[in-house]
Amino acid sequence: MKKINFNKGWEFCLNDGKDWSQDFGAINGNKIDLPFDFSIIQERKADAPSNPSGGFFQGGVGKYSKTFKAKRNKKYFFMSDGSFGVTDVFINSNQAYTNTYGYNSFFVDITDYLRYYKENEILIRVNNQAQPNARWYAGSGLYRDVFLCECEESYIHPFGTFVRTENIFGSVAYMSAEVTLFSEKKGEGVVDFEVYEGTKATPCTTFSKAVVLDRGENTLFAKFQIEDVKLWDLDNPNMYKIKAMLKVNGKCDTDESVFGVRIINIDSKRGFMLNGKSIKLRGGCIHHDQGALGVAVYKETEFRRIARLKEAGFNSIRLSHNPQSQHLYDACDRLGMLVIDELFDYWTEGKKQDDSHSYFADNWETWTDLIVRRNRCHPSIIMWSTGNEIPQKTGRGGGYYIATNIANKIRSLDTTRPITHALCSLWDNREEYAIELAENTFGGDKMDYFAKKTAITADTTDIVGYNYLEYRLERDLQRFPNRLIINTETFPLCAYTTIKQLLKNDRIVGDYVWTAWDYFGETGIGHVEYNEKRGDFSLSYPYHIAYCGDIDILGERRPQSYYREIA
Repeated sequence: MKKINFNKGWEFCLNDGKDWSQDFGAINGNKIDLPFDFSIIQERKADAPSNPSGGFFQGGVGKYSKTFKAKRNKKYFFMSDGSFGVTDVFINSNQAYTNTYGYNSFFVDITDYLRYYKENEILIRVNNQAQPNARWYAGSGLYRDVFLCECEESYIHPFGTFVRTENIFGSVAYMSAEVTLFSEKKGEGVVDFEVYEGTKATPCTTFSKAVVLDRGENTLFAKFQIEDVKLWDLDNPNMYKIKAMLKVNGKCDTDESVFGVRIINIDSKRGFMLNGKSIKLRGGCIHHDQGALGVAVYKETEFRRIARLKEAGFNSIRLSHNPQSQHLYDACDRLGMLVIDELFDYWTEGKKQDDSHSYFADNWETWTDLIVRRNRCHPSIIMWSTGNEIPQKTGRGGGYYIATNIANKIRSLDTTRPITHALCSLWDNREEYAIELAENTFGGDKMDYFAKKTAITADTTDIVGYNYLEYRLERDLQRFPNRLIINTETFPLCAYTTIKQLLKNDRIVGDYVWTAWDYFGETGIGHVEYNEKRGDFSLSYPYHIAYCGDIDILGERRPQSYYREIA
């Protein structure tokens, strides 16, 4: 599938040209380039419905339009790496798709709506009026890259090539490739593969596989070897590229994916292992905004961010609380940073009135499928997280059923990585929280209320995530003798204590501070003042930064970062 960068030259209009700041009035009806966050350029207001959670930024409705020509006898897709707000895609006035989860990639088959005698118009309407819809600053609009994809009637799925490391013996890696193919009709063909080391122009191995295509989706499996293999690890993030060429009836559709050769294992004696070597995960959580750029994502900013995090001593990041841009994963691949890829911050019970929880029941499987397929070739991703501080972790509202289904869906797509889930205290339910506090004095030889209520959700994972539950660690390791635990969120002030726990117990595999890099929204959650008196975590307008990062919003290290380094 030929991916054509489609970022340039969009006509843009915000709120139909109404209520638009004079400073940016020239944008309405004029061309812009993507990525583009239309919240960051608007005036912040004290009465903005995003409130302190969203940093007092405004949403609105953004409309993007563009024309393009299409060739006959080709298939076309529109692909977005991410769009925040309910996103409707129209082709020549026909509604082709609606996306309701602002953090996932999506692609749309637009072939049936095209015309060939003149140019086609694509109109994308992003409605982000409903606020608040996130617990942090989420931005608005087409904030990641977009592509126009062209292919033959038999083609490789846009996220269709998955390379796994099956085993490594000496200098030889035994690999497998899984390729998802689509065809408009039955037929026969062949898939030719070329594998390249790094940026070398000559393949290090080639192989072919015959394929019989049914109409619709097909899956091809192939095995291959890489001689004199160079492994991917933190210090030597060696990368490979695989080129798959589907040839049917004299036509060829091509897909390229990058991957790294590495193996992940976990066990109760050695914890987390990369290529057979035990590693303690020195981690931090990050949100997706880019400071003054809002959530608009650029390759350069993501590489800068990951490089700064490595310089500060982090070897792993946890994506909070959603998938992020392809540029971020690429930076982690190239620079050697381990990643916990988190899918959701809520399930069918929302945390903000207008977040996507109302769409979850009908769409969770599609979202999960898109996220895992898009990201599973990245060697930097070491773990999938099914959720963060989910109110339904205790089973209410079908929580156990949802937890099991998401985990099973992930495992159907990828068995090479462990699954986690970030548990927290039961503070979101007053009655349950009272019982939890009353039984918190129980010793490790006795199951308390929290342990019993979260055990089923925890059992759907391979490593159980703990948010601010470091006081439970020793007792829960006794209660659950086979459980591996990762501190998915800890306070900066607790760095010495949590790192000490991490180093002395092999069943505790990592420690992730909240947060590694400061962010917009959750305004003032980490802010302190002398003689401070306030009843909640929020500061009032005009403040808009969380004030809790080891690294500040500009990318400079704070004192807490150096404290962590000493610890």
